[in-house]
Amino acid sequence: AAAWCVGPATAAPAREPALTVPDALFDPHAASRWIPFDWTPDQYLIVLAVTLNGAPARAIIDTGSPTTILARAYAVNHHLPLAAAGDALSVGGVAHFERTDSVSYRVGPFYQPAGAIQVADLSGINQSLDHPVDLIIGSSVVSHFALQIDFDHKRLRLLPSGPRPLAGIDLPVGLRMPGGRFWTTLGVNGRTIEPVMIDSGSDAE
Repeated sequence: AAAWCVGPATAAPAREPALTVPDALFDPHAASRWIPFDWTPDQYLIVLAVTLNGAPARAIIDTGSPTTILARAYAVNHHLPLAAAGDALSVGGVAHFERTDSVSYRVGPFYQPAGAIQVADLSGINQSLDHPVDLIIGSSVVSHFALQIDFDHKRLRLLPSGPRPLAGIDLPVGLRMPGGRFWTTLGVNGRTIEPVMIDSGSDAE
């Protein structure tokens, strides 16, 4: 599965490494532009084109991942220095994390200058995709924006949070700590169930 879910009291959450560069940049003029993505009913994953270290790459939007994660294959192929960063529980078992300190990426209007990023083996995810991805974009990025997803037309936007309401029904969504994952409340057979994690990288589950 694509989600990296740290189990409570069994593993320390994988934290986003401290960046060694100024804060990420956001171009408000580009926020209204739609970003096309690939999505098929049998995969249920949002895969889109991004810019990684100045070159075209592919990424998954995964709200179930607390951090942004670089594929280890990309780091090895580009001879990036790696350092151990610890382990965490994921849907598929224990995930081994490393880190590197020289990666920049751009997603639509969002740009993260070169800095530290977590690294993990994404081969299990890539086996289910027609084309491999180099990056998982987690809630550490998405939580700063209003994420508008148009599944019918396979497109999305990263909008500034709050200034303009979107058409539709409003539901309360929070960030649950530790890990900063998105959660909400559901009603099932007249009962309230919470927290329910919103995980765009968990296939059909």
